[in-house]
Amino acid sequence: MVQTVVEMLQNRHTNAISFLICFTLLALCASCSRTDSWRNSSIKTGNKAFDSAKLIYPASNFTHDYQLELLYVDNSLKGYINLYSGKAPIHAEDNELSMLKFIVNGNRYETIADRLSGGQRIRLPTEALALLINLLEKHSEVTIIFKEGMKFNISSYSFKKHFKSLKAKPLLFIPNDPVGIAL
Repeated sequence: MVQTVVEMLQNRHTNAISFLICFTLLALCASCSRTDSWRNSSIKTGNKAFDSAKLIYPASNFTHDYQLELLYVDNSLKGYINLYSGKAPIHAEDNELSMLKFIVNGNRYETIADRLSGGQRIRLPTEALALLINLLEKHSEVTIIFKEGMKFNISSYSFKKHFKSLKAKPLLFIPNDPVGIAL
């Protein structure tokens, strides 16, 4: 009887170690996995002229973050950045414009975007939208900066798959290898 109690304790010890090893491996796998942040939605009306599709890179925190929105409607693609705290800075020459930069691997690409009423929604001009899509297709992350302290990172993980689902016509003027402006 003493021998069976000792064997039971040894089995418990072995089971506990096995459980801890499995749990640790599972936790490591879960922490290494990437999350897909992109969100798609669409409205099908039965009439293509009124159908729309939207691809969003959502804000992680609505009290102080930003959201990228790509909207495909009426055979055209539009891009917006929504600011949830503060307003986009006003461009020196026109209070309806805002300067922003895309940064990838140390390269900076500057553009001027339309600052919509209220200043918390920016419409990307067609060329800037094409550049951003190109950067997201070719790089793992793009940083968007309005000014120092107003920036956010966009992971391109699974972007291509989601962008294809928009069924948007390709933007023909996307440069194959845009030239960076070092500042």
